[in-house]
Amino acid sequence: MIPAKIAGAGYRFIKIKMRDKTPLERGYPTEKNYAIDDPRLIQWITPIQSIYPRWNGLFGNYGVLAQPGTGLIDGDNQNIVDYALSLRGLEDAFRVQSGSGRGAHIYFTTDESRTIPLFHEGLNVGHIKGAPSGYCVGPGNVHPEGGIYRVVFDGEIPFIEFEKITEHFKDYIVKHPEPITPCLTHSDTADLELNIPVASILEPIKAYRKGNYIIGGNPYGAHVNDSNSCLQINTVKNTWKCWACHNETWGGGGPAQAIALKHGILSCCEIGAGALRGKLYAEVLTIAEREYGWKNHRDDDVDLSGLGF
Repeated sequence: MIPAKIAGAGYRFIKIKMRDKTPLERGYPTEKNYAIDDPRLIQWITPIQSIYPRWNGLFGNYGVLAQPGTGLIDGDNQNIVDYALSLRGLEDAFRVQSGSGRGAHIYFTTDESRTIPLFHEGLNVGHIKGAPSGYCVGPGNVHPEGGIYRVVFDGEIPFIEFEKITEHFKDYIVKHPEPITPCLTHSDTADLELNIPVASILEPIKAYRKGNYIIGGNPYGAHVNDSNSCLQINTVKNTWKCWACHNETWGGGGPAQAIALKHGILSCCEIGAGALRGKLYAEVLTIAEREYGWKNHRDDDVDLSGLGF
């Protein structure tokens, strides 16, 4: 079950799809999140070993959602995890090994909370995750590759000033210029350039770089067991494609579609030209502003009625 010390530190919890890392419910940052003793959460993660014995007795995964004053360091490999642990105060922090066996999640409380992607040599190697929508899959859950997320150091959840964390990771934080964003009109769709690197949004399984591409498996939704090269990110064009969809039209796009995929708004099989409209697109823009630093410069005389704002 969920370690009580996580709830005691101020985190909330969300439902995650079975053997997956994707939220089950939309609106998890503001509405669909739960206290540790909420019956709806307990029912979702109640053991049913007779039906799903390979899934460690869990019906569904759960996520640990950062709240104001809490944070998580999600390191994708041992090098970035070791670097995080070299920050004084984090060396004895509560730590969970990823079900992939390659990375770990480190828990802390703080005076500020927001999400920042971490890069090394152009490759996304992890995130500092914070409120309102940063989350990690919790201990005891099942990774898309089949491994179990395990507590590897049952320490305390320490307080670390956020400024000290960002200073420690300064060489891993990419400084982006102020986005130049066109105004929206009623005819605009998700093809609008959000000027957010797709590589800072999507995290392919066992990612590797080949020329201008970052390639790996797709951990989002139905294709978690497919080829470890089905998800491809073009870092020059800032686009992505899931080849497991077997369709040239669907299963890909740019930053807006990547956000829709990452945050469970649409599955990759549903994403294509015209799929993000109205309230769905408005939800993408809200996440882009809140979590990825996109600035939406709107003129007062722009007609937004067609987008459902």
